[in-house]
Formats: sequence, C-alpha cells, structure tokens
Amino acid sequence: EAYCPGCLYPIRETPCPICREAKVTHDRKQAKEDARVELALGGKRHAIQYVRTNFIVLKSNSKALTTIESFDPSTNSLYLYSQTNETKYSFGNGTGKTFLAVLAIRPYVYQGMRAEFIDLASLFRELRAVDDAGREAARVRGVALSPILVLDDLGATKDTEWSKQIIFDIIQTRYTAGIHGLVITGNFSLDQLEARWKEGRVVSRLRELCTVICLDGIPDWRKV
Repeated sequence: EAYCPGCLYPIRETPCPICREAKVTHDRKQAKEDARVELALGGKRHAIQYVRTNFIVLKSNSKALTTIESFDPSTNSLYLYSQTNETKYSFGNGTGKTFLAVLAIRPYVYQGMRAEFIDLASLFRELRAVDDAGREAARVRGVALSPILVLDDLGATKDTEWSKQIIFDIIQTRYTAGIHGLVITGNFSLDQLEARWKEGRVVSRLRELCTVICLDGIPDWRKV
C-alpha cells in the first residue's frame, strides 16, 4: 500500500485528502495574514512579497537581518539608513531598507497589532490638502500614536520648516508617551541628518530611542 510522503497517510486517492485539507487551511491563513499586512502597508501590494524567504542575505546585510529578527516593538525602535553617496553601489537607494522594515513588523501584524506604514512624501501631500489646522493635528497625532509605526524615506523630500515640524511632532508625541515600535528608513546617517537640518531636536530623540542599522556596501537591488 502506498503512503503519502507528507503525512504517511495511506494513499487511496490523489492528492492525499489530509495534505489537501492542510494546504487549504494554510492558504486561507496566509491570505488573512497577507490582508492584514496589506492593510498595515496602506495597500502597497508589492510589499506583500517582502518575506524572509525572498530576502537575499549578504555578508553586508546579515547583521542587519539579525537585528531585525530580534525586533520587539514593546521595547525597541529602529533607524535604518544607507549613505547617500555617489558610489559604485548607489545613492543609498534600493538597498533593502523598506524590505527590512516590513520584515520587522510583519510578525506583529500577523498577531493583530495595529501598525501604520507611512510614506512621508505621501503624508506631506495629504496634510497639505487639509485646510483645517485641527484636522491636520488630529491626523498627525493618530499617526504618532500607532502602536507600530514605519516612517519610510525620511529625508527624501524637500526640507521645509513645516515638514520638519511634522516629523518632530510625530517623534515627540511618541517620545513623551513612552511608545516604542518606531521603524524609520532613510538615506542619511543621524549625523548627516542633524547637519542637513541644522538642528538636533529630532536627531537627539532618535539617538535615544533607536537601534541604528547601517546598510552600506549593498547594491541597488532595483538595478540588479
């Protein structure tokens, strides 16, 4: 009598009914988890593919991956950056910062924790369209108080006093409330960011809150 290699169930029909049912259950669970992640990522379906099995581990990013996999949003925050230098690698783009940020929050989103993934350029466009200061403040506070918050591409937009104040308000709200679970990606080190902004209010808080992860010597995966 033949036995299924997956579960050792005697095979009287193909595919094995036990394995078939297990696959259906697994696929349903995966679909629910992907839906939660997509919701947390603001509908960015491409980021659904940001899973551990799709991450290419290099010597230059293995330490970053280890730090990401030990991320605990109740006690830790992260700042991921790659240097913005014109090198043979990239301008700091496409090095896997957003991929790693999604990997960091994915297990907790699966568990049902509320998370918000914010592309800062999109947030600034949204807030500029708001003509009521109260609504703007409420939106900023709502973002700031998300149990898990990803701020993607810090420093990628044109700096203005208004945009810097928005970022400060988000960081300060979390800082004073004692909320961790913040993940930031950017193309500047904290020293570079402080020099660029010519003030240290945001950077000093990030230094206190965040584990800093530098992704240097990594190719632009979008060009590979």
